[in-house]
Amino acid sequence: MLIASDKTFAAGARVLAARELVKLSGVGAEASDEEKSPDQMSRAELEAAARAIRAKLADLDSEDLPSSKPNVFD
Repeated sequence: MLIASDKTFAAGARVLAARELVKLSGVGAEASDEEKSPDQMSRAELEAAARAIRAKLADLDSEDLPSSKPNVFD
């Protein structure tokens, strides 16, 4: 942190040091909406992802079932 705050260093060096400190600290980082790839997940994360996928498939299957409601194409 010395370079980022010491005014005796060149401005460019201080900017680069400050930028790297911000990147490393995670300040201002977006919440991670990205999912990890399966090879980076723990067993618990893989099981949770599998449960979520199975639930989504069940929802899709239930949408495909014929309903008792009238259909515009009937």
